[in-house]
Amino acid sequence: MALISVIVPAYNVEKYIKKCIESIIRQSYTEFELLLIDDGSTDNTSRLCDDLAQQDARIKCFHKPNGGLSDARNYGLDRMSGECVTFIDGDDYVSANYIEYLVNMMTVDNDVQIAMLPGQKLREDDQPISDINKDIQVFSSVDAIKKMMLRKNISHSSWGKLFTANLWDNVRFPFGRNYEDYATTYYVFCQARKVAYSNNRLYYYIQHSESIMHQCCSEKTLSVLDVSDSVTNYIENECPECTIEARTLQTAVYLKNMQAILNTGIDQYPEYQMRIFTKVRENSKLLLKQKQVSKKDKIKILLLLFDKKTFLKIYNLNDGNVKI
Repeated sequence: MALISVIVPAYNVEKYIKKCIESIIRQSYTEFELLLIDDGSTDNTSRLCDDLAQQDARIKCFHKPNGGLSDARNYGLDRMSGECVTFIDGDDYVSANYIEYLVNMMTVDNDVQIAMLPGQKLREDDQPISDINKDIQVFSSVDAIKKMMLRKNISHSSWGKLFTANLWDNVRFPFGRNYEDYATTYYVFCQARKVAYSNNRLYYYIQHSESIMHQCCSEKTLSVLDVSDSVTNYIENECPECTIEARTLQTAVYLKNMQAILNTGIDQYPEYQMRIFTKVRENSKLLLKQKQVSKKDKIKILLLLFDKKTFLKIYNLNDGNVKI
C-alpha cells in the first residue's frame, strides 16, 4: 500500500477542524500520514489540533506563524513523506472511502499521475448526498487541462485531487496571493502524463459567506486578473494546444470581474474596466469563431462589446451567482 500524505492547513477553524480530522481518521484506506498545519491561529484551533493529534499516531501536527493558505500548504509539501499527496481544507471534510477511491483511480492506467473528483458544495448544516460508484475516465493531461479551462465539471481547485508527489518537486503555491489554486494547478497538470476522473462526489466543500468568492469587488478580488494573465501566458508557451481554452477561461474570468465591478457602480474602477474591455475585445477575435467556446460565453462577449449596461443586466439575470 502506498503511503499517502494528507495536507490539512488550519487557520481559525475551531468550529470545523474536528469534523474534518475525524473524517480523515475514519478512512477505509489506512496507510496515510496527516500533516496538520496550524497556520498561526488566534482562536482555539491550535489547542484542538494538538488534542486531535493525540488520538492517532498518523497525525503530525505543526504550528507556524501565520502565512496564509499557500504558505501552510507549502509547509506541508516540504515535510511530506508519501508517494502521493492530497489537500483537504480545514473547514471541509470527506467521505470515509475518499482516499481509497482516489488510490484505486490511480491504478486504472500505469501512466495516471493525478486522480480527481468534483466536490459537493454544501452549506454548513447540509448533509451530503451519497453517490454511487461512477465510471472512471482517463484523459491525457492536455485534455484534462482543456476540460478544466472550459469548466466542464472539472475544477482547478487543489482539493478533490490526489497527485503523484514528484509532480510537486518544482512547484509551490504562490506566497501571499489570492486564487492560489488557479495560480498553481495548471503548472502541476502540465507535468503529468495522464489524469483519471470520476464524478463521484466524495469531497464535501463547505461554502462560507465570508470566503473570498463571496467578497465584494475590491483590489483584492481583482488580483485574479493578474493570475489569469500569468496562467494564460504559461499555457500558451508550455502547452500551446490549449491556447483557445486558456483564452476562454481568461475571458470568462475577466467578464465575471466586469460584472462584479459594474454591480458596485457603473463607473467604478475605470482603469480595470478599460483593461477588461480591451482584453475581451482582443480575445473575441479568436474565441467567437471557435466551436468549443460555449454560446453563453460568446453572448457575454458580444454584450459587453455592445453595451456594458445591457451586459450587466443580462449577466445578472442569467448566471450572476455562478463562480468561475
